[in-house]
Amino acid sequence: MKSDKHADIFFLGDTYFGEWHMQLRAKKGKHNVLEEKGYLHFGRQFEAMLCDADEVIVNLECAITDIAHSPLEGSEKKHLYAAKEEGTIAALKAVSVSTVMLANNHTVDYGKAGLMDTMETLHRAGIRYIGAGRNKKEAAKPLLFEKRCGNIDFKAAIVSAYNYGKLSDAYGFYAKENIIGVNALNLKQITAQVEAVKADDAQRYFILSPHWGPNYVWRTFKQQRQGEELIRAGVDLIVGHSAHMIQEVEYYRKRLIVYSIGNFLLNGDGEYQRRNLPPYSFIARLHVYEEAGELRKKMMLYPIVTGNLSTDFTPRFVEKREFEHVKMILRGHHFDMALFDEYVTYDEDRFGYYFEYPLFN
Repeated sequence: MKSDKHADIFFLGDTYFGEWHMQLRAKKGKHNVLEEKGYLHFGRQFEAMLCDADEVIVNLECAITDIAHSPLEGSEKKHLYAAKEEGTIAALKAVSVSTVMLANNHTVDYGKAGLMDTMETLHRAGIRYIGAGRNKKEAAKPLLFEKRCGNIDFKAAIVSAYNYGKLSDAYGFYAKENIIGVNALNLKQITAQVEAVKADDAQRYFILSPHWGPNYVWRTFKQQRQGEELIRAGVDLIVGHSAHMIQEVEYYRKRLIVYSIGNFLLNGDGEYQRRNLPPYSFIARLHVYEEAGELRKKMMLYPIVTGNLSTDFTPRFVEKREFEHVKMILRGHHFDMALFDEYVTYDEDRFGYYFEYPLFN
């Protein structure tokens, strides 16, 4: 896959190997899947795809810390995710993760000290992080990606941001001027960032990866409105997450918005069966290449099955019949089926079935 003729940036969805979930399972008399299978088990189906990518970016939904008790215990926040360093880092490296996104609702579950532990652990492991920092400026800092594709340089700025919420603010999750925290999704700030990035290099591609919207629902009107505002502000591509399921994939002003790529490796019992929702997520691959003297870009979405109860906690690529199901879902949830039929193609490669969305900018 890796070549000097093209670039591949992979985006992986919500990820947590599930120490908290295993405690919950134990209370229900269920076995400890993480202990039985080991951290490296869950990503094995995807190692071959990711091993020679130019960049693999994952949304990590936990604090990597050995702090025993969260300062949020007893609060309204019931899901408090802490992860063990050794197993988590080994599992991330096994799927070639190079950068972690930390702008979400779980990285400060164990307070600012837990977030500091997380950042220091990732730094020691040689894994970059975006979306969190020791102050507001550092938390908002983008990942700058550059690679020569044939005879043309591709440059991108990738920003990780977490949608604003009053409770998260009350818990002290967001970075302030000189206070550690995560990057808040703010239209004014993103607009200024886009302007600064484009002023420095008008050709740099601006990618926003927001953690936004409620769990286990389709794209909300608020997300749609936000996405359109962000595109009007100059964002070139949006690759979102948070819903723990796939959401709509749409164009606005010929800019692509992937509202949610769902989970990557999230080891809870899940909600798909109980809520009667499709148990799918995406591995998102931004593929950039030179053709006829121009830089071309496309988004390739590989559906994977992330319903743990149906896969025995072994996420995998979809089979043909499941791919047809995902196709029906995406087309049915698209605001214009004719537009979907015109722009979206689908195929299979040595890794799995995928949808291909052309990027026009």
